[in-house]
Amino acid sequence: MKIAIAAATGNIGSRTARRIADAGANTILLGRDLVKLEKLKVKNAVCVATDLSDSSAVIKATAGADAMLWLVPPASNYPSLKESYEKVIESGVEAVRANDIKELSQSPASARAAVTTWERSVMPVK
Repeated sequence: MKIAIAAATGNIGSRTARRIADAGANTILLGRDLVKLEKLKVKNAVCVATDLSDSSAVIKATAGADAMLWLVPPASNYPSLKESYEKVIESGVEAVRANDIKELSQSPASARAAVTTWERSVMPVK
């Protein structure tokens, strides 16, 4: 399974990326700064610097993803918080549609549940 993680250098994104990678999944780490993404040193990861409010860039970056964690803070390059969130949400939705991404998580709780469910599917319970 390949899981795209937006805002991967943040607290939730980086912890989730490590946990998913430790469980054996491949990840696509998305963020603004390639150096920061690479410094995370997440195994089985492809790091992609991209503007998360740019639909075409997000579609390209998430190609091949089976699932996506889309828990993204507002972009600072928009005149209003509302416009920022609208663009970021639009980018995520367009990527899910264009790449036929089957699973989407938009909250830390659902991300934790998805990781736990995935871990149980690939790791035998003792």
